[in-house]
This record gives sequence, C-alpha cells and structure tokens, in this order.
Amino acid sequence: EPNHAIAVLGPMVGKVAEVISQRTAALGVPLLTLARTATLAGAGQWSFRASLTDADISHNLAKVAVEDMGIRRFAVLYPNEPYGMEIRDRFVQDVREAGGEIRAVAGFSPNASDFSAPIKTLLARRKPGAPDGSTPDDLGFDALFVPGSEANVKQLAPQLVFQDVVGIQLLGTNSWNSPKLVADVGTSIQGAF
Repeated sequence: EPNHAIAVLGPMVGKVAEVISQRTAALGVPLLTLARTATLAGAGQWSFRASLTDADISHNLAKVAVEDMGIRRFAVLYPNEPYGMEIRDRFVQDVREAGGEIRAVAGFSPNASDFSAPIKTLLARRKPGAPDGSTPDDLGFDALFVPGSEANVKQLAPQLVFQDVVGIQLLGTNSWNSPKLVADVGTSIQGAF
C-alpha cells in the first residue's frame, strides 16, 4: 500500500508519546520515540524508547558519582518546576541509596538569570579556608547536581565562579549535551559530568 507507514518516529513529549504508542500498538506499527517518560516501558511489543528515562539518568549519575568518583557530599540546584522537582527527588533518593549525603538543596525559577540567592542557600555550610590560602574554603559539598536546561547552565556557570563555587564536580543531565554550551560557557564547566 502506498500510504502504509512501516514505523513512526517521534514524538519527544511523554504525554503525546503515550497516546501515540497506544494508537501504533493497535495498528501493529512500531513506534520509536525519544520521550524520556518511563510509562512507555510497558507499552508492549510495538513501542521502543531511544533515550534514557529520568530515573535511569538519576540512578546512573548518582551511582557513578559515589562509587566510581568517590564523591560523598552533594548539593542540588534545580529548576523549580515539575521536571526539576521530580528529578531532584529521584537524585536525592539515588544518592542516599548509593551511600552519599545531600548537604544542600535550592531551587530557582526556570527563567532565572540571577542565581545569587539559591547559590547563597547552597553555601550556608561554607567554612573558610586558611587566611594564607594554603587551605581552600570547604563549601560543604563536593559535587553540585544541576538538572537545568542548557540556557540555565549558560546563566549559572559564570555566577558559580563569581561566588567562588569552584573545585567541585558539576553534574548535569542530558539537557547539557550541547557542543554550543561548552563554546558559550568555556572553562567554567570544565570537567562537568
């Protein structure tokens, strides 16, 4: 048949993917989606997800950070919206299950351009280093998880440096996966994972 689809590619949005997966399953047409939603896992033999779920990302990131990188003390700076709060909660749980400790948590508006208030919240446990500079400040955490967008990170990274939040491991999600991010932000996210 000239108009018969052999497969459907997309969609990327979870709720739409759920509806489309039901329809394609009823038609016996395979669906390949990039949606991160976990509910497609039980959609049957016709639905395939080509991306990690938020639960996969959080679990694996926490496990690698604690077990492979040896990080024990974490802070979380998350966008205060449903996605940010959901992955914040998952990451906090996953870090604790892996043997790490959450030392600070702060939220920010997804449209924020000034991160000074949430950064100050994260630094409440900061202990100054030696006056002669021989010992650096102890920020109270050794890694900062930021599940924000590329735009958030572009705004946040220079402000972290300005607030002297340096010498820690930055952790993010696949939303940071952009060559343009590195080009725009430069060395302030050097070594981010």
